[in-house]
Amino acid sequence: MPVRDAAQFIGAAVNSVLSQTMGDFELLVVDDRSSDESVAIVRRAQDPRILLLAAKGEGVSAARNTGLRAASGKYVAFLDADDLWVPEHLQLHIDHLGNRREVDLTFSSVKWIDEAGRPLGRPVSSHVGRFSYEDLLLEYRPVTTSSWVVRRSALDQAGGFDGALATGSDHDLCLRMALIRDLNVEGLERPQILYRRRPGQITADRARKAVGWCQLVDKHAALTRRATPLKLRQATARLRRALAALAFEEEAYAEAREHFSTALRLGGWPLMGDRRTWVMAAAMGASLLPDALRQPVILFGRRLMGGA
Repeated sequence: MPVRDAAQFIGAAVNSVLSQTMGDFELLVVDDRSSDESVAIVRRAQDPRILLLAAKGEGVSAARNTGLRAASGKYVAFLDADDLWVPEHLQLHIDHLGNRREVDLTFSSVKWIDEAGRPLGRPVSSHVGRFSYEDLLLEYRPVTTSSWVVRRSALDQAGGFDGALATGSDHDLCLRMALIRDLNVEGLERPQILYRRRPGQITADRARKAVGWCQLVDKHAALTRRATPLKLRQATARLRRALAALAFEEEAYAEAREHFSTALRLGGWPLMGDRRTWVMAAAMGASLLPDALRQPVILFGRRLMGGA
């Protein structure tokens, strides 16, 4: 669990780990030079399974790698300091991995909550089944690293998180895991993660996400022949569609239209076969309506935007 200045949330995150039905774990909390009460809150938990580590303030990837170097388990799970696990999370994943030796990484469906922990009313994000490298290149199905449980031997083979990427180090590592052997990444159906959406998240920084994506594309184009120019162009189209959805949520409608038009240009007909593209097209149309008509249409559209 990497943490930097998450005092508002980290107590609940730690409690969600300590409340797991499977109690045989170590919780490695990696403080990335917090300036608030995050460390004091962790210390107050007073559980012998918690180990508090110090990172150098180099970002979440370096903090996660610090935790990995200290971890001793056969399996590794990740949890961001503002997210929550449901009590059966670890047991479900470890039972699944124990019964399926051909799988190296499992991830859970995600329920969305707001800053106060209230359900956002968005559909559950659920990607169920086995996924190839190509599947995961086109779309990062796990949504958040907080949903991962990974076989440690495979994680060591793939390597750690790449701190040189502006964002997307989780996507990058998931892709490198998928290169180890075919269809070794699997999504489980039951929602096990409460994923918090709040202002200021790195995942909501659209400009940074765009830079990180370009870095990931360059890296994987050089890393493997499976990252073909066509696949990378299709994946970039989906990334641009996702950025359009993020911009739309923040009422940055001109930016949303720019991202969406780029997505259509890059994705072509394959992108048009996805329901989310048509949902976004309707949203873009609504953004052009006069003010008196725009808000009712947009409010209705947001209810349909869950997976856009």
